[in-house]
Amino acid sequence: MDKPDMVIRDGLRQIDLFNAIQSIMDDCVAKGGIGDLSGIGRQGGLAIRVGKHDMDLANVECFDGRAPKEQGCVNTLTLLPCTVEKLRFGRRGLPLVEVPLPQGFRERNPPNSGCSVVIAPKEKWLFLKQWASLFLDASTVNAMCVRRGLNGVYHAKTSPGGRALYDVGVWNEKQSPTDTA
Repeated sequence: MDKPDMVIRDGLRQIDLFNAIQSIMDDCVAKGGIGDLSGIGRQGGLAIRVGKHDMDLANVECFDGRAPKEQGCVNTLTLLPCTVEKLRFGRRGLPLVEVPLPQGFRERNPPNSGCSVVIAPKEKWLFLKQWASLFLDASTVNAMCVRRGLNGVYHAKTSPGGRALYDVGVWNEKQSPTDTA
């Protein structure tokens, strides 16, 4: 049996990926749920999770950046943890914080060496979140902004017009802010 932290190289044809996602969409997401499919790929080492991500797209802000990249900062996004357990995120030094913020992730090797993802708290309170949800936030910014040659930030709030919780920034720059708070 493989170690949980071991990297397994596997592959999947695009049509097989499409069919797996469509199956999950039809069976689970259309009924308001989340669907998982594991053991797929040439070696059975891949898994897919598909679900509705509630995100107010009006809270995504795109601004000046570099030339567009076909995939944006996808390689950098893979550096983020993608666990589903809820953890207490918050500013460094606050009591009960399990994940201190800000945290930055940066691809060190070309061709994506200019890409960065930064997660930063906006206020001095804790919030419960899954790394998987933050990954989706960053992926949305990547798709909406970075792939078009812009930098971007998602400003997460407790509710529309509510208090700000955190920012997730994705930059395609040589230098990026370390704290958007």
